Amino acid sequence: MHAVAAHVEQLPIGAVAPGQIPYVWPRVVPLLEKVVRVQTGYTIEATRLELMFGELVLWVVGDFVAILLTAVQQRHSQKVLWVQFLAGEDMPAWLDDWIVVMENYAKAEGCKAIEFAGRPGWMRLHRRYPEYRTTMTTYRREL
Repeated sequence: MHAVAAHVEQLPIGAVAPGQIPYVWPRVVPLLEKVVRVQTGYTIEATRLELMFGELVLWVVGDFVAILLTAVQQRHSQKVLWVQFLAGEDMPAWLDDWIVVMENYAKAEGCKAIEFAGRPGWMRLHRRYPEYRTTMTTYRREL
C-alpha cells in the first residue's frame, strides 16, 4: 500500500496501518456502528479483522471527525478502489480533501476507477464533481 495523506483546512486525512488498528479501534467503533448493519452481512468484528489483515484500509479524517474504509479490488480487466464504509460529520469541511486523497491513492495503486454505493443524497456529489457519475444504485430485499 502506498502512503497517501493530505492536510488541508486543518483536517488531516491519512491511512492507518493494519498494526495500528488495535490502538485506534475504540475511536473507530462508534462511527462504524452508524453504518455497519448485520442484516447486510457485515459485522463490526469481521470489519476489524479485515482492517487488521489489510483487506480494508482505514482512513481517518481529522481527530476522528470521519472515517472511511476502502479496498482495492482486482476485477477481471482492471483495479477499482471501492469505498466500503464512510461515517462521520461535517462532510463539507473535508469532502474536497478526501476526493484528492482517494484519487491520488487509487492512481498510486493502479486503479482505473473509484466506486461506492450510497443513499440517493450522494447524487448531489455530481454537482460538485461532474466527473463522478451515477452508474448504478444498489437495492436489496431481505429473504
